[in-house]
Amino acid sequence: MKKILFIGFVILCAPCIVHCEPSTVNLLTSLGEDYTRIGGNLHGYEFMPINDTPAPKGYVPFYISHYGRHGSRSAWGDHSYKLIINTLQHADSLGVLTPAGKELLQITQEALMAYNYMDGRLTDKGEREHARLAQRMYKRFKPVFKGKQPQVEVLSSMIQRCLVSMAAFTNNLTRQNPRIQYNFDTGEQMQPFMSGTGDESSIKDRYHATKDSLMALLPYDSTVVLNRLFTNPSIALAQTTKRLDATSGAERISIADLQRAIYDVASVAQNFDIDCNVFNYLDSATVYYYVMDLTYHIALRYANTIGTSEPCVAYAQTAVNDFITKADAAIETGKYVADLRFGHDFTLLCVASRMGINGVGDRKRPEDIESSWFVWQNICMASNLQVIFYRPSQPCIVHRQPSTDEVLVKVLYNEIERRINGLTPAQGCYYRWSDVRQLWKRE
Repeated sequence: MKKILFIGFVILCAPCIVHCEPSTVNLLTSLGEDYTRIGGNLHGYEFMPINDTPAPKGYVPFYISHYGRHGSRSAWGDHSYKLIINTLQHADSLGVLTPAGKELLQITQEALMAYNYMDGRLTDKGEREHARLAQRMYKRFKPVFKGKQPQVEVLSSMIQRCLVSMAAFTNNLTRQNPRIQYNFDTGEQMQPFMSGTGDESSIKDRYHATKDSLMALLPYDSTVVLNRLFTNPSIALAQTTKRLDATSGAERISIADLQRAIYDVASVAQNFDIDCNVFNYLDSATVYYYVMDLTYHIALRYANTIGTSEPCVAYAQTAVNDFITKADAAIETGKYVADLRFGHDFTLLCVASRMGINGVGDRKRPEDIESSWFVWQNICMASNLQVIFYRPSQPCIVHRQPSTDEVLVKVLYNEIERRINGLTPAQGCYYRWSDVRQLWKRE
C-alpha cells in the first residue's frame, strides 16, 4: 500500500527529499511522506541513496569503528492488542463496527499472532535490515576489507535482539568476503557501555515537569476515533465497557485507552511487515500528540537537551572512550580493520550526543525539540554510527603506520555524512583524527 496521508492540515506535504544533512522539514510534513514514521524509535530503517564526498586526494579508508542498534523488533506485552480485539469483536457482535473497524480488527489479530508473546524479539525485518547494512558498508568501503585475512572485532549486548542482529550483519559481511576473520565477544562487563545510560534519578523531577509543560500545549481529540470505528459509538462503547466491568472487574475502558492502543499497535505492526496506517483510525492531531509524547520522552532524557539530559550524555563517555582506544590501536598496530558494536537505542543516542554529531547530537533547548528533532530520523530501528578512518596511500607511507595527524576521519550517522559540532574539518566532511580525538576525549 502506498504510504500517503490524507490529513486536512498536512496538505502542504512536500515530495520526499534525500538529505545529506539533517532535515529541516517539519514533523507533519515528514509524517505525510511516510506514515510509518509515527513509530518513532519503532520505525523501520530507511535506506537512503548513498552519497559520498570524495576523500582528499591520495587518501583511502583503512578502518571502521561502528555502533549499531539492533534491528526491528517486537514490543512488550499483549495489553494493546487484546484491548483493541476485545472492544472491536464485541462491537462487531452488536453489528455496529464500520469497515475501518473490521480492517483494524483483522490487522490487530495478525499483529498479535506475529508477536507470539515474545517480548523484544528481533523480527525477520530486523535481520534483513542488518544484512543489508553490512552489504552496503562493504561495497562502500571495500578497501578496508582487503587483504588475505582481514580481522574484525565484534562486540554485542547480551540481549537476544542484539546478538541476532550481530549474526545477521556478520553473516552477510562474510558473504561479501569469505576471508574475513572475526573475534566475537559479549558479557556483563561490556553492558554498561553497550546498553547503559547511567543514573537518571537526578533529572527525574525536572524531566517530568518539562515534559508535562510541553505536552500541555498540544491539542488532543477523543471523538474522531469513535465515528471511524463504530456506526453507533454510544451503543458500542457503553456495551463494551459494561461487559468488561461485569465479567472481569476491569476498569472501564476509556477513549484514551483505545486510542493509545491503536497508536501502539500501528507503531509496531511495521516491524512484522504488516501495513497499518494509523490515520485511517485516528485523527492527525491525536497522532501528533502521541508522537510528541514519545519524542519528549526520548529527547529530554537521552539527546543533547539543555537542562535534562546531561547525566545520561555524560555517562556515554565510557563508550566514546572505547571508540578512541580501539581507533588508536588500529592506527598503531593495524590488527583490526573494523570494530563492530551491536547495542541499543538510548545508548547510541547518548553516544552521538556526547560526540556532537550534527543533527542527532545538536545541543537544543526543550522548547526547540518539536520543530527540529524527529525520533524516526534520529533513532529508528537499526540506527547506526560509523566512523571511517582514512590514511595516505603513497608508497612511501603505506609501509609504516600513519601518524595521528595524517589520519582523517568522517562520521556517518544512519549512513549519511555528518559534521561534528565544534570542529572545523580539514576538507569537506573529513576531519583530522587528532582534532576529533581531542574533542571526544575531553582533553
